[in-house]
Amino acid sequence: MTLREFNAATGDWIERESAEGEIAPLTKPETPPTADALAAAVDALVEQVAQGMLYKSAAHCATYVTSTVPQWAAEAQAFIAWRDAVWVAVYSIDPEQPPASIVAVLAALPVFVRPTP
Repeated sequence: MTLREFNAATGDWIERESAEGEIAPLTKPETPPTADALAAAVDALVEQVAQGMLYKSAAHCATYVTSTVPQWAAEAQAFIAWRDAVWVAVYSIDPEQPPASIVAVLAALPVFVRPTP
C-alpha cells in the first residue's frame, strides 16, 4: 500500500510504500491562520453584526452614534464599544503563540449585546 506522509521540515507530502502491518498515513497538521486571514474573518464578523441590526455596514452603523433617535444612538454606541473590544482582543494575541484556527479566535471574542428599546 502507498502511504502519504507530511514532512514538516520541508512542507511537502511524501509517498512511500508501507511496511507490512503498518497503519494509516499521517495527516497534515493544521497551520495557524495568517494575520490577513484572521483580519478578514474579524472584519466579516463586525460587518455581519452591523447588518444583523439592519444597518448597511459597520461604518454606516457607527455614524448613528450622534443620532437624535435614542435607540439608534444607543445601538451605535454599543456597537462601537463592542467593535473596539473585539479588535483589542485580536491585537492582544501573542504572535509567538498563534491561534490554532480562525474559528477558535472568533469563538473567544466578546459577544455583542444589542441594547433593548
